[in-house]
Amino acid sequence: MSKMKSLLRITLQLQLGSALVCGSLALQQFGYGSEQEAVEIFESAQEAPAASAVDADLGKRFADAAWYGRLGYSAGQCYAYVWSALRKVKGGQIESLPVPARSAYMFGDWVDNNPLSAKKSLSLVRAKGSGRSAPEGSVLVWEPGQCGYNGVHGHIEIALGDGTACSDFCGPIATGCGEPRIYVPSK
Repeated sequence: MSKMKSLLRITLQLQLGSALVCGSLALQQFGYGSEQEAVEIFESAQEAPAASAVDADLGKRFADAAWYGRLGYSAGQCYAYVWSALRKVKGGQIESLPVPARSAYMFGDWVDNNPLSAKKSLSLVRAKGSGRSAPEGSVLVWEPGQCGYNGVHGHIEIALGDGTACSDFCGPIATGCGEPRIYVPSK
């Protein structure tokens, strides 16, 4: 991909993220046939980051904090345990982030709506893919009722990189009921 197309892709990410749309004439100047083609490139840029962009060390620390901090059984406290693991690794400064703490799915909503803050403060970026193959330390967010999780709050957990994940308890990552939102530890 040429430098110009790369620059436009970044511009589109910023503009589409702010609900702005480039005109089709500007898109054609950069070699795109249509706005749809530019949007498809934007969406493909949200695929799982390259392996070199994943911070494996940070991911291991997130996963270790989740593993050692778990309760051992489900107590309906998945969000509190995931947040505790993130805080153990990232420090108390994350307490000042305006992340809603009422429901697990709201963490994902906040990251989706505040990708720059999530990257800067939590070192997490959204990625697509299978929950079972999410890199170690990835935060997985399940929608309310998805896979049988809580119908009001959903579920949140940290992937251990081996097909299992932990929050207040550890277990196999659910399959056959859709994929979670995945937020990978990033450099």
